[in-house]
Amino acid sequence: LVCSPAQVIVTTSIPSGIDLAVRALGLPGSDAWLEEPCCQAPLAALRHCGVNTIAVPIDTQGIDVAAGVALAPRARMALVSPACQAPWGMTMSDKRRRALLDWARANAAWIFEDDFNWNGDGINRAVPPLAALEPARVIYLNSFNNIMFSGLRIAYLVVPENLVDRFAAVRGTEGEVNTPNQLVLTDFIESGYLDDHTRRLDANNAERRAALVDSVRRTLGDFLTPLDTPGGYFSCATRKIPEA
Repeated sequence: LVCSPAQVIVTTSIPSGIDLAVRALGLPGSDAWLEEPCCQAPLAALRHCGVNTIAVPIDTQGIDVAAGVALAPRARMALVSPACQAPWGMTMSDKRRRALLDWARANAAWIFEDDFNWNGDGINRAVPPLAALEPARVIYLNSFNNIMFSGLRIAYLVVPENLVDRFAAVRGTEGEVNTPNQLVLTDFIESGYLDDHTRRLDANNAERRAALVDSVRRTLGDFLTPLDTPGGYFSCATRKIPEA
């Protein structure tokens, strides 16, 4: 994702970034598509901002754009996780990505791209962010909190270049995100420690996921079936329990 430093706006979390973007773009009171199911924190952030959330079904290809159009034809934004859907873990297909971008262009709508779940499981997803394909209509959101520690409180947005001043004006009322932590994180990244950390994280997560799958199968196998869902979520299917 190629951008200038001015386009990167630091926030404390993805929900706080969503709050900032909704206010900067004048979206309170509008309809917004959300993947169903979805991560609950972004959903709560949108509702807190007064956005009317519309649950749009997903399948193995990602969000069903045609269903979104049928459910909320006047929607002004869509919040999606295309690289690794939260919680099911699929990567949005090329066909759905094109359909979603075409919809945004045709309707002057915004795509909020939640990319926090793209790493940490050892899977190489060779797909660019939506923001790299359509920088004028996509607000990109990501966070260091989930791959470092939640108390770090450093996330960020990448916004279209022509909207930098608008976002800066709205953000100016909120103050700066912890500057010392940003300086330490900068040194951590530039010294190569973040790359080392993510490699260890991939290995640890794979080991822990395997242990959890084994534990669920051994102790809860009569009730649950572990699903092979990549990303930061662990999902199971429930088994029907015969009546006594």
